Amino acid sequence: WPATARDDVNGAIDAWYDVAAEAFAEQGTPAHDRVEAKKFLADHILNAGIFFVTATVLALVNMWSIAELIGHVFTSRALVISTSIASLLASLVLGGVSLAVALKGTYGDWAAYLLALLALFACLVSIMGIVGASRLDAMTLGMHSFTLLLLTMLIGCVGAVTFALPNDADAFVRSRWHLIEEHIVGENATTSSTASGTTEHLDTLEREARAHFDTLGVVAVSFAVLLGFNAFASVYALRESLIIRGLQRAAQAVREQQRKADINVDALDGGDRVDMC
Repeated sequence: WPATARDDVNGAIDAWYDVAAEAFAEQGTPAHDRVEAKKFLADHILNAGIFFVTATVLALVNMWSIAELIGHVFTSRALVISTSIASLLASLVLGGVSLAVALKGTYGDWAAYLLALLALFACLVSIMGIVGASRLDAMTLGMHSFTLLLLTMLIGCVGAVTFALPNDADAFVRSRWHLIEEHIVGENATTSSTASGTTEHLDTLEREARAHFDTLGVVAVSFAVLLGFNAFASVYALRESLIIRGLQRAAQAVREQQRKADINVDALDGGDRVDMC
């Protein structure tokens, strides 16, 4: 739970507390005070996080149990294909959100353009994963796994950086606001009559930048988690494909030995022993 998200939740409580308290009072229900309300919400968010982590672990255990019943090969192939399709669709979402933020021309738009480029690359890698899983090709799955691990780290890091960009943008604009007033807004913007309007304008810019980059950060980090799970599935399928290849080679060796033994038996039946070993 990022600190910026906690600050946003606390700010929302402060902004809507009076209205909510009056509504509760009209219904005859006492409302929590501000501190208790913030703690109450934080505890519920923490409990929700614990619930989802526990549910994810149980789902993975259930998936492994199903794989033991119906076969790991089928499960690994289906898992890679399904997660690759999900990654393909999620990459389109990340690319759209990144371009929407980048086209606004805000401070730190380099992160949005970089995430859009990585989303495009992830889309192509997802297609490669679908093809590799359909054929259970070890080389394709190996490339898919390695590329996904790199993309997971890159997108996760850039997504985490986006949470700090609103603070940097706010500091950048506020430190240079006198130049903006002088060369862009005009000389009258520095008078006392517009001082409060300037502060409100800066606060509005900060809130908009924070909303855009927080949304982009959440989407990017969530997509990185999905790519990590896709990478796990790809490694799982790669392991199964290597096992199948080893079994095929062993079966080929057994067939070759059987063929040589049959030749020896035929030679003995003819009266002459031919040593083919």
